Amino acid sequence: MPRLNPDQVRNEVLSILEVWKVNSQFQLSDLNVEGLEMLFSEFDTLRRKESSMVADLSNVQMNLEAKTATIREVCIRARAGMLGFFGRNSNQYSLAGGTRLMDRRTPRRGKNNSTTSSAVSGTSAQ
Repeated sequence: MPRLNPDQVRNEVLSILEVWKVNSQFQLSDLNVEGLEMLFSEFDTLRRKESSMVADLSNVQMNLEAKTATIREVCIRARAGMLGFFGRNSNQYSLAGGTRLMDRRTPRRGKNNSTTSSAVSGTSAQ
């Protein structure tokens, strides 16, 4: 079931309450106008609480993002400092998340096929 829009439901219940208060002869078997007003009051309290919590959560998320960026910058600086202090092939630099020079792969070149390269360039071997 899709999530109902609380604002839309609020507008609906306010309309219903307005009509019901003017026409007190209307009855539902399990609910009267006072009962609906009580439900609406509880609903409205929860809506306000949700709005407050969403605002608080938004602030927490912004603070978390800022701290994450700050800590990330410190990690980058610390790793670069460890590279300079301990050396490129040190265990300390590797443990800090750096890739030691001796652990790096050397680039491999593909086979050089002269017939393929001349066919691609449009020249012929005459």
